[in-house]
Amino acid sequence: MTKATPNKIALLAGCGGAALALGMTALPREAAAQAFQATPTLVQGNATFDRNIPNQDTITVVGLDAVVDWQPIENSGIAEIFLPSGNTGIFQGQPGDPIFGVINRILPDANGSIVQMNGSVISQLQIAGGGTAPGGFVMFYSPTGLLIGGTATFDVGGLLLSSLDPDIASFSQFVTGGGSIDLAASPGSAAEIIIEPGAQIIGSGEGSAFVAAGPRIVMQGMADINGSTAYIAAEDISLSYANGLFDIIVNAGTTVAQGILHEGTTTGPASTGTGDNHVIYGVAHANGNPTNMVFSGNLGFTPAATATVQNGDIILSANYNVAGTRLGGGDPVAGDIDFEQGNEGGNGSRADILLQDITATSRFTAAGSHAVQVFQNSGTSSFATDTILVGRELVDMFAFLGGDISVGGDLTMSARAGGPGLNDGSLAQAGLVVVEAQSGGSITVAGDTSLEAIASINTNVQTGVAGAAIGGDIDIIADGGVIDLNGDLSAIADATIRESGFTQSSGGDATGGSILTLSDTGGTIDVAGNVNASSSGFALQLTGPDDGGIAGDGIGGSVDFRADGLGSQIIVGGLLNAQALGVGSTANLAMAGDGTGGTANLVAINAGDIQIAQVLNLLTDGSGGTSSTGAGGAGSGGTSELIAQSDGTVTAGPSVNLIALGSGGAGSTDGGDGAGGSAAITADSGNLTLGSTLALADAFGGAAGTGNSGQGIGGQTAFLATGGSTLSLGGLQLFSNANGGTGATAQGGDAAAGTVDFVAEGALTNVTIGNAMRMVMRSAGTGGVSNGGSGIGGAASGGAVSFSVTDGATVNLPTVLGDNSVIPFIGTGAFGGGSSVSGGAGGNATAGFTTLLLDSGGTVVAGSILTGDNVAGGSSLNVNGDIEGGDALPGFVDAEPVGWSLQILDGSVWDSGIVAFEDFIGGSATGAGAGGAATAGSLNVLVDNALFDTFGDSRMTSNAVGGSGGQTGGSALARDVSIVGVAGGNIDFGDDSALTLRSNALGGSGTSAGGDAESGSSFVELNNATVNGNDLSLESRATSGADSQGGNAGEASADGAYVDLISGTTMAVDNLSIINIGSAGTGGLSQGGDASLTLEGGSSLTVDQELILEASAIGAGAGVAGDVDIELSSSNISTDSFTAIAMGLVDAEESSSINVSNGQFQILSSGTIDVAQDLFLQTENNGLILGGIDPDNLTATFDFRADGTIVIAGDNDNLPTFGSAAMTLTSSDIDIQPGARFGAIDLSFVSLDTENTAVIGGDVETPGYSVTQAEAERIEGVSISFFGPALNSDATGPDVEIRDLIIEGTQGDSDAAFVRLESAGSMRVTGQIEYVAAAAENRLELRAAETLEIIVPQGGITITDANDELSGSLTLRAQSIVSAVSDLAAQISDDPDIAGLAEALGTNDGSLDQGGYVRAGGVALLAGQNIYVQNTGTANTPGGITVGDQGLIIGQISSSTSPTTGGTVFTFSGMLMEANDVLFFDFSVDESSLITLRTYSYAGGTAGDGTVVPAGGFDPILSLFDAVTGTRIGQNDDGGSNVPADPQTGLRYDTFFQEMVSPGEYTVAVSAFSNFAGATLEDPFQGGGSLGSRTADFFFEIQGASSASGPGGATQPLDVIAFGLRFDGESATTGEAFYNEVDFGPQETLSGRFTELSTFNFCSIVAGCNGVLPPTSGPLETAPPITNATLVTPPPVIASPEPAAQSETQAAFGSEFPSLFNSPEISEQGLVTDPVTSGGDSAVYAWDGADEDEDEDEDEDDEDDGTNSEDQDDA
Repeated sequence: MTKATPNKIALLAGCGGAALALGMTALPREAAAQAFQATPTLVQGNATFDRNIPNQDTITVVGLDAVVDWQPIENSGIAEIFLPSGNTGIFQGQPGDPIFGVINRILPDANGSIVQMNGSVISQLQIAGGGTAPGGFVMFYSPTGLLIGGTATFDVGGLLLSSLDPDIASFSQFVTGGGSIDLAASPGSAAEIIIEPGAQIIGSGEGSAFVAAGPRIVMQGMADINGSTAYIAAEDISLSYANGLFDIIVNAGTTVAQGILHEGTTTGPASTGTGDNHVIYGVAHANGNPTNMVFSGNLGFTPAATATVQNGDIILSANYNVAGTRLGGGDPVAGDIDFEQGNEGGNGSRADILLQDITATSRFTAAGSHAVQVFQNSGTSSFATDTILVGRELVDMFAFLGGDISVGGDLTMSARAGGPGLNDGSLAQAGLVVVEAQSGGSITVAGDTSLEAIASINTNVQTGVAGAAIGGDIDIIADGGVIDLNGDLSAIADATIRESGFTQSSGGDATGGSILTLSDTGGTIDVAGNVNASSSGFALQLTGPDDGGIAGDGIGGSVDFRADGLGSQIIVGGLLNAQALGVGSTANLAMAGDGTGGTANLVAINAGDIQIAQVLNLLTDGSGGTSSTGAGGAGSGGTSELIAQSDGTVTAGPSVNLIALGSGGAGSTDGGDGAGGSAAITADSGNLTLGSTLALADAFGGAAGTGNSGQGIGGQTAFLATGGSTLSLGGLQLFSNANGGTGATAQGGDAAAGTVDFVAEGALTNVTIGNAMRMVMRSAGTGGVSNGGSGIGGAASGGAVSFSVTDGATVNLPTVLGDNSVIPFIGTGAFGGGSSVSGGAGGNATAGFTTLLLDSGGTVVAGSILTGDNVAGGSSLNVNGDIEGGDALPGFVDAEPVGWSLQILDGSVWDSGIVAFEDFIGGSATGAGAGGAATAGSLNVLVDNALFDTFGDSRMTSNAVGGSGGQTGGSALARDVSIVGVAGGNIDFGDDSALTLRSNALGGSGTSAGGDAESGSSFVELNNATVNGNDLSLESRATSGADSQGGNAGEASADGAYVDLISGTTMAVDNLSIINIGSAGTGGLSQGGDASLTLEGGSSLTVDQELILEASAIGAGAGVAGDVDIELSSSNISTDSFTAIAMGLVDAEESSSINVSNGQFQILSSGTIDVAQDLFLQTENNGLILGGIDPDNLTATFDFRADGTIVIAGDNDNLPTFGSAAMTLTSSDIDIQPGARFGAIDLSFVSLDTENTAVIGGDVETPGYSVTQAEAERIEGVSISFFGPALNSDATGPDVEIRDLIIEGTQGDSDAAFVRLESAGSMRVTGQIEYVAAAAENRLELRAAETLEIIVPQGGITITDANDELSGSLTLRAQSIVSAVSDLAAQISDDPDIAGLAEALGTNDGSLDQGGYVRAGGVALLAGQNIYVQNTGTANTPGGITVGDQGLIIGQISSSTSPTTGGTVFTFSGMLMEANDVLFFDFSVDESSLITLRTYSYAGGTAGDGTVVPAGGFDPILSLFDAVTGTRIGQNDDGGSNVPADPQTGLRYDTFFQEMVSPGEYTVAVSAFSNFAGATLEDPFQGGGSLGSRTADFFFEIQGASSASGPGGATQPLDVIAFGLRFDGESATTGEAFYNEVDFGPQETLSGRFTELSTFNFCSIVAGCNGVLPPTSGPLETAPPITNATLVTPPPVIASPEPAAQSETQAAFGSEFPSLFNSPEISEQGLVTDPVTSGGDSAVYAWDGADEDEDEDEDEDDEDDGTNSEDQDDA
């Protein structure tokens, strides 16, 4: 027992000081009758007895103490009432004595009757100066019990009522507070202490005390003690008292069933502060038989005067000893309870505590070895302040039928088990804690509530073996009642195997208990603060040696929160943390303990309601233990669920976390496996309002030391909304990832991810997810890194992620738009583990499955969704090792690879942008290792009678990247990407949106060999569907890997891309591109896939801007282009712009094609085709290929190029079915088949064949490029041109040969107003060119960059009108023009300076026709070196060239520009030889000046120097540079309102540019649109220049410069020997007369432009005729034969509006898609090799008629449409 300390206050000390003055007055003496009806005998000590006053006895103790035996007065063997009512017994010490004590032992009567006391007892101290004060200690003992009647009063210092026999020897030390007194009854005694109602026990003096001790105590009266009170039910106790506190040790408990019954009042004044201890004790121990204590009534002290003073304690103990305020050996400083000690005096017998109808006003503690219950039925129990209830088996607070229980402070209820005393390896199992309000009952706690059912156990100190621990149960139930907890709630049912300082070698299992929080039948559980609930199992940390022991497992229990029924509520004002963890033991054993998570559920059902104001956590992790000598334990996650069902409602936030992790423990050998558990959010006809919600079922393999690291196996997470539920979440993340373990020297562990499911189902189901947290659904596996073992990184496999919205459900996801880090993500991942071991390899990674389903009216609304599968093989982590990369592989189902899919079915709606991907990357390698292969999955969207409405930058990509870095690059195989729409499917990607489908493969690079790459198909298949959108792009791209040595790149193959529209499908988009590109490096082969567009069955495609198809093979390696195919059957396409490209270095085996049957392919602005093979253009069954909206409204420019043959086929000889405003056909050959008929307003043919002579005309197909007469008759056009290239140096023959060719002019049924035949090298006319039915303004032009030969008499050129009269104009333009017999022409070709040339040319051997072989209304011969026309007449009447009334011009082609100075105006004119040519001009300024740069050549006009410039030139660009720094100052394309409109096109394309410049040197560049300048003079121009149907001439001026110069140089004089005449239809003018009519240019410059030997009709051009030949005028000796020619074409059907304006959208096109804009323009094909520019005096060479007097003809010419402007410029 505890010894008294010197500063203890003696039990019997009286009041000091002022208390002495309050001494009691003497009672009046009554009749001579004793107070006590018994005879006293002094047994110990000294005392005097004064019994002289009637009914009053006064016993004065002399000395410290006395013991008195009382022999009752009996009547017939029955004792009289020991102290009758009205009698008074007074006990006192001697005057001045501060302390005394007296024991009154009342001997039993013969019948063993209970002793009754109905009178008054006074215990007092006599003050030395007089007076009395309460004091002293009085004990009444009776072995038969004591009955304190209702009239009894006790006014004492200290009082002990006992039916236990006191040890009188120890009484003195007890009285002084120096020790304990022992009290004991006979075994089995049932003697009672009964204090009846009305009885009063008063101890008013400070430090007073009251004890009732016996086998049974009944308290029905009132005890008011200014100190402490103890009720003790036992047979044998040791009792001490000091400092106002009792120490109560029970040596033998009671055998009575009810040890204590308290129904009265036990109270007292409040403590005055520190040291003034006030406690009410109730102690009962069982002895063999169960016992209990029942407390009702009032307990506790009056409130303290100040809040800082505790107003006492109430301590009820069943089977626990008490030491002061400590029970069971608790902390003596903290004064708490050692909950783990019990049955100290109960011999294992049951002892319970029952509290009912109780009012406790002081701090309350009730601890029992079995059950402690607060039971309240239709009444009230209240606990004013902190309350602690402890029961090993059961702690129950139960209010029902309107009963009310309230706790004014904190509430602690504990049913713990185990503890330091249980070191025997046995089982520790905690009990049950219940808080229940039923049927209108209520429980209220003002402070915090702590509920404990914890089991803990230590190790057996002898065996080193720990026992098992099982957590208990905690039930919080509001069954039609109310539980109102105004603070925090803690509910703990853990099981713990604890360390105790001993060496352990085996551990038992630790299993968590169960926690149920249930509100049903309209009950309410309201927690104002936080809730923490745990039912976890924590196994022991073993510290002993590996002696074959077994590690303990940790097993989580269960935690459930449930609201069931209408009006049932669980309300939490703070956070709710519920956990059921399982933690295995760590050990030095072969195997550490396993950890298994339990269950944590929160359920609202049947209209129940759960509200969590703050964070909600449901945690069920399982963690394996670690082992320092063996393998780590396994960890398995448990189950975490949140459920709202049958109108149940859950509200929680701002965050909700459901976590069920599984973590394997680390081991020195192998790591433990980790398996994720299950985490699910479910609403079935329920309602959820949650904050940011996380469901996590990840797994982590444990790290290994020398063996294999643990595997990670992902669990399951789910979000299920069905039955018309309504869910609103701040955010949502669902994970079931898996991670293989990694060890410092171990093999990496494998990882297999789990499943993630999102289901929204039901007509009224509505799910809204906000963006407080990014939405993520992910199941990813990550293999562990290998640093040992086989060196192969851990394999990884992705899980399965499904997103399903069906049966009318609606899901609203965040509408945020941004980068991929913020938009919702749905997908899987697999990442193979790396390796640092040479000879090893990265782990393989196998994809999971991501599926999205919308069915039966499901709707998804979001801003954009990122979805797909990331897969990466493991990589080398050792740059010095030979390590291979791991493969990235697709998942398989039924042996078939499976990728990503989205199905939108049966009235469903997808209203969201989408970024879908299958991203596969092979692991990188080092040394001799090979990069990992990547085989990506496919992507498919199926839209079946549903709406796929996407916006923003939506993309679907199958991306495969082979691993790099090793000796051999990894291969890459991408899969198909597709959208399929059927049965009324509707696809919409609206304003400013784009939808891209891409299959992309990139082979890995290697040091010796690159990896192969093969992309899949990207396609759209639509059957009876509708598409509306902005930009749609389909791409298949394959790029092989390079090798660092060069020459051994991998192969690249693009599989193809296509769009199929059938069965009435309609598609309307802004832009559509179908792209296939294969790219290989040096040594590799690339294959471009096919790009196709198919429309059938009444389908239509409308493209507002650009339609692009490409099937190219590019790169440094050999490339085989794919095909570009368009098939229309009873369907239509309309597009503003069309581009088709199929480029490659190796000709493809098949041809690209456009085939239109019973439909229309309308191209409104521009069409471009550039293919490396044949191009097949076919129309049939009234099909049309049109450059406009209809045949009468042609607006587009076509530029079609094929490296092979262009084949034009049709089935209508009478109706053109292929046409445009402007058309250029570039090819190695052209095949215009019978039945075909086509044309353009401006039509050009360009040959690419540099091996064979291009042949125009005749009836025989020749090798190479040829157009026969029959083919020519199938051509229609207003302006028709042919361009032939210069042949290779080893080719023979002319570059272009013109055979018999008949052309019909505009006076017939043709619109052919202008025909140009041009060669980039030489041209030879070997047949008769007959331009018939030509109007005067019709023009024919033959151009050759080198020599133009007319081999007479076989060859010739004639232009006549419908009356067979000479008509039209003919221009011959070349460096050398020769018209002669074949032998002479050959000699001139070999040596233009041969002797006797003039004589030979002037001689006609008689075989030549005097009318000549160059005949037209007007003829212009423009040459750079010579013009030689053989005389076909005689010396007197020369012939050779015959003109009509438009006359003859002979002029020089200048090789330089011509500047003209006009004050401060400098003008330059010239000609671009090719469309991408750039000419530079320099100027300087002496002082700051406003410089104006302006062109006139597009629309014409009068320049600043007075030059009249004709219209018709190309669309120019002027760029201004600082000549010193090279920096571009500015550039201008179109001058807008500053320049006039072109008379034909109505467009203002001349430039106008002004800039204030400082003194210095400057440079101006002239280029054709859209060949824009770079940032500096050193930067290349962009290219893309085009002359279109315009001339190559330019004219511009500089105003404000001080000086200017151009790039021109000296021009050699022209050598001319020619002959001709003019024929007016009746007579001819020849000789000198005609010489005088010929226009040679300004007279004053003749000597500079012509050689001295130049002659015409034998007259010197420089010196004049001087009468050498007489002028001849009259009938020719032989009239020129004019042959009536057959028509080239029947009447045209294609209309001939004004030539279309040149499109200027190419700049935007080129800048936006630079990789696609690689189709060279016509002018880039090398058609002109020598510079050909016109002089500045070109204006004087206009076709103004025969002479200046023909004003009428001149006026008519001024009114023409300007089609002759090109010849004017060229003159």
